[in-house]
Amino acid sequence: MGWITDVQALLPGGGLLLLFAKALLILLLGALLADDVGLSAAAVRHRARFATLLCLALLPLLAWVAPRWQLPALHTGTAGAPGPLDKLLALLLLAYLAGVAWRGGQLLRDLLALLITTLRSAPAPLAWRRQFAALDPPARLRLRASAAIDSPLTWGYLKPVILVPLAARMSPREQRMALQHELGHVHRGDWLAHLLGRIVGVLYWPIPGLRHTLAQLALESEQACDNHVLAQDNNAPDHAPDYASLLLAQARGHRLRAAVPFSRQSQLAVRIRNICAAGHDHSVMNTGWPWLLPLCLLLTLPLAGLQLAPAPAEARERSPSRPLQPWSTATSDATAALTEYASPRPRPLPPPAVEPERPDALTARGSAPPPSPIGNNWRVTFQFPASDIATPDKPP
Repeated sequence: MGWITDVQALLPGGGLLLLFAKALLILLLGALLADDVGLSAAAVRHRARFATLLCLALLPLLAWVAPRWQLPALHTGTAGAPGPLDKLLALLLLAYLAGVAWRGGQLLRDLLALLITTLRSAPAPLAWRRQFAALDPPARLRLRASAAIDSPLTWGYLKPVILVPLAARMSPREQRMALQHELGHVHRGDWLAHLLGRIVGVLYWPIPGLRHTLAQLALESEQACDNHVLAQDNNAPDHAPDYASLLLAQARGHRLRAAVPFSRQSQLAVRIRNICAAGHDHSVMNTGWPWLLPLCLLLTLPLAGLQLAPAPAEARERSPSRPLQPWSTATSDATAALTEYASPRPRPLPPPAVEPERPDALTARGSAPPPSPIGNNWRVTFQFPASDIATPDKPP
């Protein structure tokens, strides 16, 4: 299980599980923020969703440079021998890495397909170029046509490209509205947000609620560009129904997943309701990017520095495990130990008691008395008071 420790060492701040817990907290806060701005314009709601994804993308990067701090309530467990929990953790880590590899491969495949489609594209027809020039596009934007798509789309950030269908039968007004929609994506930088959402979806795919956030991000991006189209011809009374009819006609087209398409089938009903409803906010508010990145850095930095505190008591050193023995040897050893424990042990005899000598008593002087006929276990001692014993220095 040493490779688990190696993989966990690549993730600072407590490992993969703590990283997912932080990401889940960011998603919950982002959902609360999106709920607060739910009645605002689509551009504002899109920026709130994008800020959530930007915090998720910055979280593993800031964990390397953020100041470290710890919560006393959170601590790591004691280290020990690999157990069933470590094996389960290894299986979960393998499943996560397999999911990352699968989704990352899909993202690379979609980007490669988009690049090949662009390289095989041709210059746009004259009718598209006239409508495109009338919209005063930026100089870095290119207009191309491809037979592999059925609906307009855009991709790229530094040098964006708008791909239009080569065989599409659209009126000049419909071409103008489609180009206005794609120009809205270019001005807002929606392809960069779309790409960031795909990358975050690859890294945090096991987290619940992430797929809903990505779907809402794409929907609010399309609604913001729909509002951009509606704001161009406010004086035309039939502008909204015509634009809704164009979306309905283009929703059946083939789209490339790595690009920002003109119309999605799963979002069509919500977009048409947003276009035709008179009470919805159709204002165009292009919230700027310069304030968004510093704000996300400021909010993510304290959370990225959170780490698990060490355990309050150090784990005791585990004794080295004894080598396995044969069954017969182990059984005999256990039987001998049990017999030794159950057998009675002789108690040691206490030492004999010694009677202290009395200072006022004297024993008879002379040699030891002869052995008694009663037995060797008896000894007779005669004691007399000191006053009854005559001494040669004192006459009687």
